[in-house]
Amino acid sequence: MALSENDEIVLCFFTSAKEEVYSRIRLRDTLLAAYTTAVAATFAFAKYSSLGINPSEDTKNALLILPYMGFAFTLLVCYHHLCIATLGAYIKFELRAKLKTVTTVHVFDGWHRFEEHRNGAQRLRTVGQAIILVIPPITALFINYEAAISSEWSQVVYFWFGVAATLVSLATIIQTYINQKQLNGSNERVHERRARSQDQKESQV
Repeated sequence: MALSENDEIVLCFFTSAKEEVYSRIRLRDTLLAAYTTAVAATFAFAKYSSLGINPSEDTKNALLILPYMGFAFTLLVCYHHLCIATLGAYIKFELRAKLKTVTTVHVFDGWHRFEEHRNGAQRLRTVGQAIILVIPPITALFINYEAAISSEWSQVVYFWFGVAATLVSLATIIQTYINQKQLNGSNERVHERRARSQDQKESQV
């Protein structure tokens, strides 16, 4: 059966949205890999002096960059999370509802399996990324705990602003998870109301 003009438009939008989701997933994973590499390099630098022989106070203080680095990467990763969730909801609840030709519904089956897996793994992914993004800054702050009451004001500022950045990073990760769940829940309720309204119209006819 030939596709209707409506279905051709819907499938075109579906293809574009799907590619955007996959692109953002790749970008998110690349960011996490880059952050992990940067953390490893920073810890390696802090452990050894520039000659690679003995650790020094200056190189240990270099770890104080990690809370700020973690905060920046957290914002980027969470931004991609929300974009992925929004596009997923758009595909699941908006595009599928616009299909008119029943024979084209199977095109969305693979996407629904992806959606089910993504929703089921959402909590585990949030915990895992919180560990990756937050534990290194916490470790860096613990190693430099003396900076909290240092006689040098610059170290005190770096330390406590680092504490604030780490707390904001953790709060951002948690809030992103909550927003994703609310987005899915609100779209499901809207979809159910539309389905009931459509059933009522058909029964009246």
